[in-house]
Amino acid sequence: MMSMTTSTASPLDRAFEPFQLAGLTLRNRFIKTATFEGRTAAPSAASSRIAAGSRAPSRSRSAARSAPATASMPTCPSAARCVRTKYQARQVRAAVDVPLAYLGGVTSGPDVEQLMREGFDLVCVGRALLHDPQWVRRLRDDPTHRNPCNRCNLCVAAMATPQGTHCVLRAP
Repeated sequence: MMSMTTSTASPLDRAFEPFQLAGLTLRNRFIKTATFEGRTAAPSAASSRIAAGSRAPSRSRSAARSAPATASMPTCPSAARCVRTKYQARQVRAAVDVPLAYLGGVTSGPDVEQLMREGFDLVCVGRALLHDPQWVRRLRDDPTHRNPCNRCNLCVAAMATPQGTHCVLRAP
């Protein structure tokens, strides 16, 4: 069961309001997703594909453990794929009346504001939080703040390194 409150707040402000979902009270509408910080091997081929948004053919669990973690990971997603994903997400939003989260390339206040305006209930963030773990707080304090994550997916490729998943473009 979800609880949607009627609010006069701006769409971006609404993203920072609590949200009720299946008996849980979320403190805001941001969900950290599939970043696997520090993990040095993919937990399974299925979760690797989910984290990367890939639809590669399944591999066995033993193959997933022995193969490099980047085996099923795409390189930088193309702009066309992102647009197609947003288009498909909007189609789903228009077709269903259940809580719906959006995942994919959210890096700025205007991104969040647009998603809230379009009726998405939650915003999932992965790579942007690897680049800046304080991004949600920074966005709350400065709605014009843009996360510098460029969606290169090198963070996912870093899963095979001793440091595990991390933003390779950000200084430690």
